[in-house]
Amino acid sequence: MSKMGAYVLEQQEKEYDSYFRESDRRANQLIKSNKIDELLVITMEECGELTQACSKVIRTKALQEKFTNNLKDEIGDVAAMIELLKEFNLVSQAEIDQRIAVKKKKLEQWSTLFER
Repeated sequence: MSKMGAYVLEQQEKEYDSYFRESDRRANQLIKSNKIDELLVITMEECGELTQACSKVIRTKALQEKFTNNLKDEIGDVAAMIELLKEFNLVSQAEIDQRIAVKKKKLEQWSTLFER
């Protein structure tokens, strides 16, 4: 490796180290200020509301506009909370993407949602 390549690599490593130190510092501050608790409680509440919206669509046995609009609203609310979970460094998009792939693979095997 050239001296220039080694220098660039060293600078990147310093930037990554700095980023993760800052990320850890911010996470520790959030934990101390109870913002993580608030974030998680609101996320739980929004997930519960999405559960209710799904149930209402199933119970009515019809895709009535008022229920599907509520479903869309609740999906958006949960998506907003997921974005906040990422902003607060509790999860990364890469971690979410990995889990999405795992879940889709399981669903392909065990559900009727996908063509076989």
